[in-house]
Amino acid sequence: MPRIKLSDDDNKYFTSYFDEELNMYELFWSKESEDMEDEEYKVLMETQVKQILDNNYSTEIFLLDNREFLFSMSPDLQEWQANEIFAKMVTKQVKIAVLVSSDFIAQLSIEQAMEEDENAGQTTKYFEEEQEAREWILGL
Repeated sequence: MPRIKLSDDDNKYFTSYFDEELNMYELFWSKESEDMEDEEYKVLMETQVKQILDNNYSTEIFLLDNREFLFSMSPDLQEWQANEIFAKMVTKQVKIAVLVSSDFIAQLSIEQAMEEDENAGQTTKYFEEEQEAREWILGL
């Protein structure tokens, strides 16, 4: 089975997968993210990182579908994400394709969180169309 679902079925905020064939992590946010609290975000992200690291799902490519991401991260949460999430997941040069949020404030907080970790060794590019993002990230 090349695509493994990582997120729990009771997670209403996003669905995530690890594609073994493409060696790619994928995360798809839902509109319910608008109602998420900071602590819920932290627990969910920590769980994702633990699952990825515990199962040795080592990847250099990430597809983050934020089109329905409506959660705005505070500056403190952006810093936490850089230190606690990016620092653990991004240990080598990676490519991150981000499908932009329809919510301006949420999108701005995403971009600021990405910029927060200057040592991540990441190449991040933003897209509006999923096909274009997939072609870039897979080098097609």
